[in-house]
Amino acid sequence: MDKADAIRDRRWRQGSVLLPESLPQDCLFEPPLSPTSSEAVLIVLTQDCDLVQSDFGKEPYVEVIRAVPVQNQDGNLLYGKNPRRIHFQIGEVTHEAICHERTRIPRQLLASIDSSSTHVLDSLTLELLRGWIAKRYIRPAFPDTFNGRVRQGPNGKAIRKLLERNGHWFRDIYLMCTPSDEELADGETYEIVVWPTMGSEDFDDQAMRLAATKVVTELEGLLANCSDIKVNECSLRHEGQISLDDLHYVAVWDFDDLSHRGNLTQD
Repeated sequence: MDKADAIRDRRWRQGSVLLPESLPQDCLFEPPLSPTSSEAVLIVLTQDCDLVQSDFGKEPYVEVIRAVPVQNQDGNLLYGKNPRRIHFQIGEVTHEAICHERTRIPRQLLASIDSSSTHVLDSLTLELLRGWIAKRYIRPAFPDTFNGRVRQGPNGKAIRKLLERNGHWFRDIYLMCTPSDEELADGETYEIVVWPTMGSEDFDDQAMRLAATKVVTELEGLLANCSDIKVNECSLRHEGQISLDDLHYVAVWDFDDLSHRGNLTQD
């Protein structure tokens, strides 16, 4: 049996979890990974067809990302809200991955080892992780001046704390900023529409919707107190209420934009 067939028979897929201890001690990581938790795992990012490509000259490597278990789940890092760090579940355990901790290993190694049977990503988590990686390259950028006005002063700190405690209620925060591509001078006003969104099932739960609505109301007040920002609307929606037409005018507001550089993010 050739190695490509062996990889297929071992059922390697995008999202399979590789335990570092199953790799040879002399395994070459490109680029190298710095030492980390002994409980770290490696998640395969390479697409399924490339994993079983018969020509190892065309696809010599497998791309993986390291994930480590964490004790405290951060609402700001769920659902791919932060472009650099993400929290997600593997089984019952919360794990964190950092975008820069991606590397690659020789693909032929997968022909002789199995993926973990105790660490399994469900399909929704794989979709989330895949989208988070892709979004890093396509996410919109709002004006630096606008982001600075939100971050500065006591209101900015309060917004960060509010979303750190309560960000788990929201899948995304959609924002329309007018103007969307201009750096305004002091005294000139950005007008915004803000739509925090929940999953439809969560939205249908009255208690969950009420708790999220209270957070949205507090968020609206904090944004309204930011210098030279006018909040035209700040309302809770479920994901089904965001239409394709809406996406011509609003974009996901990364939670990274709401934090001071180096505070909630790692570059």
